[in-house]
Order: sequence, then C-alpha cells, then structure tokens
Amino acid sequence: MSVSNIAGIPSYVVSADPAVEVRLDLRYGRASEIDLHLDIYRPVAHRGPLPVVLYLHGGGWRVGSRADREADRQLPLARLGFALASADYRLSGVAGFPAQLEDAASALAFIARHAAEFGWDSTRIALAGASAGAHLAALLALAPASLIGEAALPPLRAVISWFPVTDVAGYDAEWRNAPTPPAGSFAAQGAAKRGWPPPERVAALFSVAHAEEADPAAVASADPRHHIVAAAARGSVPPFLILHGDADSAVGLHHGRQLHEALIAAGLASTLLILASADHEDAAFGAPAPLGAVAGLLHRVFSG
Repeated sequence: MSVSNIAGIPSYVVSADPAVEVRLDLRYGRASEIDLHLDIYRPVAHRGPLPVVLYLHGGGWRVGSRADREADRQLPLARLGFALASADYRLSGVAGFPAQLEDAASALAFIARHAAEFGWDSTRIALAGASAGAHLAALLALAPASLIGEAALPPLRAVISWFPVTDVAGYDAEWRNAPTPPAGSFAAQGAAKRGWPPPERVAALFSVAHAEEADPAAVASADPRHHIVAAAARGSVPPFLILHGDADSAVGLHHGRQLHEALIAAGLASTLLILASADHEDAAFGAPAPLGAVAGLLHRVFSG
C-alpha cells in the first residue's frame, strides 16, 4: 500500500478503491480488557472539513468486524464525498448488552473530539448500520444517556439503517420456529456453516440460554421503539432512512416496517425504502436507486 502524507492529518493508505483513502486500526477506546478500533475512509478528491458517517457492522451482535462489507458500505459512502468511520464494538461473546451500545457511543464521542485532527466537521455527523449494527445505530439515536453511557454526544443529522433488527424480544423465537430457509438465501448460507436453527443471538446478547429467560425490562430497553416517544419529547431525533428487502431471510421486513411506523406515529421523520425480492445483505442495496436515496438524504442534511 502506498502512503499519502497530508499536512496536519495523519497518514492514510490507498484502499481497494483508488478514489478512497483509508486509515486503519485507530484505537478509540478500551473495554473488557480489549482495545476497540475504527477505520477511517475518505474520498481522495475531497479535503476537510468533511461530514462524517459512523458505520456499525452487522453479525447478530456475535460475529463480524469493522472491515465487513467494505465494498458495499464503506467505499460507496466515501466515494459520495463523506468521511466514514467504521467501528468495532464488543461482541456478545465478550460482553453483554448494553456494552455494544456503550462502545458505539464511545466511537461517536471519539469522532466528535478528534474532528479537527482528522479533517471532519463535528457539526455534520450521521449514523449508519446494517442488521445488528443498524439496531445499535437506531438505539444510539434514540436511547437516553443513562442507557448509552455517554453524557455528552454530538447532535446527529441522520440515521441510515439497512435491514435493522427492532423486535428484539421476538427475534430468537422467529428463528427458532422458522422453516429451513430456501437454498441460496442468506440464511441458508449461515445454516450451512452453523446448522439449523441458528444459535440464539438475543439470548447470547443477554447471556442466557433463551431470550425469554432474560430480564424483560432489559430486553425492552434494547428495542429502539421503546425509546421513540421519550426521544421525540426531547426533540433530538434525526431523520431516518430505513432500507429493507421484502425477501430478507435473516431479518424479516416487519422489523424495518415496525421501526418506520413507530417513528411516523411519534411525528418523526422516517422514510422506508423496500427493495422487491431483495434478501439480507443483497447486492441490490448497492444499485443506483437505493444508493442514491442514501446519498440524497446525507447531502440534504449535511448541506443545512
């Protein structure tokens, strides 16, 4: 990799896309005796101060890393003219909820504190996430400081949510009772690796055998919808863009729809974009129309 030296900003390296530079392995915090890192992406043709998007990866809270789906999320967003920070967080095998949310909040606070150093604009920050990461992004935008663990976080301009998990209490039961997924689907690929039904993800998040054994109040606090009314009263909720496929074999469309409907019912701004025949992490999300919807929202909120 070649290194570019830019005055006042730490060195970046060329990414898989020559139009995008990346700085890898930046430590933003430490918890549970492990270091937490993020990677920074930015367009080569643009210089600061850039608006910045914090991206949180998927993986059912139990697997995954900040480098996942780089070609689908990090690189396209950076090509659109934004800086992007893709952050790791503690997985459920390391720590239970709300550790994951606390880590996401720490990454957001780090971005705000170091905006000048990295050429970011601390007044133009958005959140994005996919699947479990979309769940965390929604929570970070909606939950009170008492759950998040960070008293002072920067204001957010938008939340981009790819196929979020929202019905936390019912998610494991959905998988437990689901038929064997169709061949070639996203869920079938997971089943080929881990068997069927898959390990119970929410149960692991709360360190119990089955989600029904977890404290109901704690599980409710992990549902983004639980916090919408109070967040609306605080007047601090940015607009949401929720993208979901109607053939999602891992996180049913009802999850995204329920979040959208709850936001609208509270008088908040939300757009639900449903992709016909799209599965979980489908390549269709990188098509011009959905990517254009993402770019359109971000350009609109960042230009204000």
